[in-house]
Amino acid sequence: KDGSLKTLQDDIADTENRHRRSLQTDHSEAKGKTHINRRYQWIDLPFDHSGQVAWWLCCTETVTRYGSDNKPLAKQDPPTRFIWLTNQKVTANNIRQLAEAARNRWKIEVR
Repeated sequence: KDGSLKTLQDDIADTENRHRRSLQTDHSEAKGKTHINRRYQWIDLPFDHSGQVAWWLCCTETVTRYGSDNKPLAKQDPPTRFIWLTNQKVTANNIRQLAEAARNRWKIEVR
């Protein structure tokens, strides 16, 4: 969460843009009435946190809902941002799987 691991968050914020990567996906659900855009971001350098290697990844999810007239509804939820650290190297080939696994784990732990 914001404010936790402050030193590590500062290191992440200070990382040069040339080490930042991103990937975007779009898909529809509910017979095309819900459009989901996910923007995955990661840094292709590991961070040292208390002697442990940590890789940073993030997913910003924007959900747009449409009415029966196929126009976006007036009231939409704001984008949701998820951030994780992992001990596995993050790449374009595994970013979606890592993010999905992290979200599923969070759902289990919350219940």
